Amino acid sequence: ESRSRRFAVDDVIDSRVNGSQELFFARVGEDLVQRSAKGYNVCIFAYGHTGSGKTHTMLGSGQALIPGIQGEGSGLLPRFLLALDAQLNEAGQTPNYNCEFFEVYNERIRDLLAPPNQKDHERTRNVHVHPKHGVIIDDMHPSAVTKIQEALDLVRLGNQIRTVSSTTMNQRSSRSHAIFRFKFEIRETSPGSGDGRQSTITFVDLAGREDQGASQNSATQFKEMVSINMSLFHLASTISKLSEGASSAGSLADFRNSKLTLLLSQALMGNSSTTVVCTLTPLADFFDDTVSTLSFAQTAKRIRTSPVLNKGRRDIIAE
Repeated sequence: ESRSRRFAVDDVIDSRVNGSQELFFARVGEDLVQRSAKGYNVCIFAYGHTGSGKTHTMLGSGQALIPGIQGEGSGLLPRFLLALDAQLNEAGQTPNYNCEFFEVYNERIRDLLAPPNQKDHERTRNVHVHPKHGVIIDDMHPSAVTKIQEALDLVRLGNQIRTVSSTTMNQRSSRSHAIFRFKFEIRETSPGSGDGRQSTITFVDLAGREDQGASQNSATQFKEMVSINMSLFHLASTISKLSEGASSAGSLADFRNSKLTLLLSQALMGNSSTTVVCTLTPLADFFDDTVSTLSFAQTAKRIRTSPVLNKGRRDIIAE
């Protein structure tokens, strides 16, 4: 009782309950699908200590992305894309789809959809800020898809390439932050009609915080852990400043401390409906990690973004 803490969050879902993925999507995902379908940008990112279930929450079980067997084990991402596609097509619209999948590993950006016959995965990619279009990553390989299953196949492929390793804390520990961007565009039926719209949906699966004293990792994993923890420190610090109004509106100064914060700058202070999903382990050994995660959630809850309806704007797919 002496260690009890209270935190204000929007919802709590117990993943040990049957149907928890479906319940999570109903409470969190369905509203975001509606916003996206109308033409608002959406961002969802999962935050928590290593092994707490971030990737499982976002993607689901290992078979959730395989054609024909999406079901109870499916995570937020496949459920979201399938629901969005169904809604857009139900309205008789013909959307154009485009996606990118990349990871931030040791402060280097790696394109997870780069052609396998090119030595393109390990090349460092520069990130810069366009005055109109925001944060841009050089030399990416966006993939146009015509069906949602094609997008899910790319997620499955990229997730297999993503940097993971076995640690004493997690048998399949993500050693990078993974970001999947899905864009759709519905073009105007006639020039000037104003019935066209676009949306960018960003799914962020953050690597988990680690304690070197507890994890006892190798030298390589130690370097990865330092990079992960440092980028998460900068993210938490930036979010804290935003929640207190300490960062100047529209300024990217506090976001330039790491690639991760720069990539998330639009989601945290710009044109985006952003949701933070925090994953916890209900064990006494992880009490301090749980408190840290919930403190992060409570701080992020105070941030206000400025989502804008993306109608009649320039083609985000062609760009």
